[in-house]
Amino acid sequence: MTFNHSYEKNRISFREIYFPLSKRKKENFIKRVKSIVTEYKKKIQDKTDIDLGNIEVKSYRYFTTDALEELERRMIISGKIDESKLPFLLKYIGKPFLEFLRICREDWVDLTVIGSQGRIYVPFGFSAKTNMYWEQFGKNIHLEQKVVHELSHILWNKIRESEDSPEDLQCEKIWNEGFATYCDSKYFKDLYPPGYELMNGKRPAVYENGRKKVDSVIRERGDSALFEIPNRWTEFEKSLPALVN
Repeated sequence: MTFNHSYEKNRISFREIYFPLSKRKKENFIKRVKSIVTEYKKKIQDKTDIDLGNIEVKSYRYFTTDALEELERRMIISGKIDESKLPFLLKYIGKPFLEFLRICREDWVDLTVIGSQGRIYVPFGFSAKTNMYWEQFGKNIHLEQKVVHELSHILWNKIRESEDSPEDLQCEKIWNEGFATYCDSKYFKDLYPPGYELMNGKRPAVYENGRKKVDSVIRERGDSALFEIPNRWTEFEKSLPALVN
């Protein structure tokens, strides 16, 4: 299957790194990400035989509203809070706080995802615009690999059988990021074009620590264990050597 990447690459001036991009340039970049998502969603589904469902690609400015929707859903499922109190807590406390965090993070965040909702968010902060600027001069911004990483988070949620929130959310995050990092750099490596250059250098600690855990499980149990991790990561966590933890 041939994909038609019919998008216009943006020309970003140095000045635009520090000022808001035009609506047209944002729409062009989102269209480009959507095209890559469509291509690699198909490839991942063909390789895994798992339907990733409908995937939306949206501006990061919508992240707060969608994250609150996901937070409300998980809190109700967990039973950790009275459902009648949620509207007040989320509207008057949660939303302003999360919106403040979103504004602070957008300058440095990369593509991000709410996996259970199948939504990928595209930021237009300082870091993203700097990458867009230097891409004009030949820098590889690894957009395909970043898309595969986010699609791997969606894959995690499709494999995961339980909707319950684990007691140790930070530990789950490490395994989830490790799963996505292993997928984008190893398991789905054959999906990239010939000669595709993967990201070099270390990623943030949560990615690297998670990848080491996944690597350890794969070495011990084989490649098939990769798709057991979303449901058995707590079991694997207890069995890993202290050095990996």
